[in-house]
Amino acid sequence: AVVSTQSRGDDYPEKVHSGFLKWLLGVRRSTSIAPLYGDTGRSPLGISLVKQLIDYHNRLAMMQGTSEGQKKLVYQAYQEQKRLGLGWFTCIQELSRLYDYAGHSKNASNELFLPNSLLVKKRLEDWFWSIWEEKRLHNKKLGFYNAIKSEAKWEPYLDTKGAYHISKLRMSSHRLRIETGRYHCTPKEERFCSSCCDEERLLALNQLPYANPIIQNEWHMLTECVLTADARNELDPDTVELLSKQQFPLKPRKTLQTLAQKILEL
Repeated sequence: AVVSTQSRGDDYPEKVHSGFLKWLLGVRRSTSIAPLYGDTGRSPLGISLVKQLIDYHNRLAMMQGTSEGQKKLVYQAYQEQKRLGLGWFTCIQELSRLYDYAGHSKNASNELFLPNSLLVKKRLEDWFWSIWEEKRLHNKKLGFYNAIKSEAKWEPYLDTKGAYHISKLRMSSHRLRIETGRYHCTPKEERFCSSCCDEERLLALNQLPYANPIIQNEWHMLTECVLTADARNELDPDTVELLSKQQFPLKPRKTLQTLAQKILEL
């Protein structure tokens, strides 16, 4: 999970972490994991612990030759864990190979030593966010999210009451046809809004060369759909203008949260 935007099946701590983020944001368990990291600005737990892991290893590696009984015993335990190839030491070895340019070396006792734990962590974070960027942009499920998201950071809307309505909408954790159509492999152009375009009209439109079917997606529900007209009429002019330009407010007002709630109830 350190270098991926998908939790691995054998990475239980990261599964718990992503599960907590889904609970915090109020989204479905099936929600893509990339927007969880993106809207909270959090990276996998493994990255957060890299500095502590390296510093811990370095302290153990420097204990060779000590005459103090307790430290000598700790160093012997460290050597045994190295011999057994335990996971935490294997991780240190992998980091030293991946980040040779970060300054890994041998100490005076010829033990593996990574002197710049902060730099290793920073390089790892940069690596993760570059992968995050690539994964989210190529995720077809995140079309709306990618249209309104430019960088990974804690989003201001999360500081407002009822933020989970906004997070569900942003992350496509809803039952709009743009989402549910994927379950049945319905072509995107046929995931139309039945309230604004009946099937007969849709079939007729499809015969026209430049027809754009009325797809039931997030933008349609936010700006056009008859089902959300009442809630939309309560929006302030600034929000209406932003939505008309397919831009999403950084800190949505209560009226937009109400509109999002209406969309989620459909």
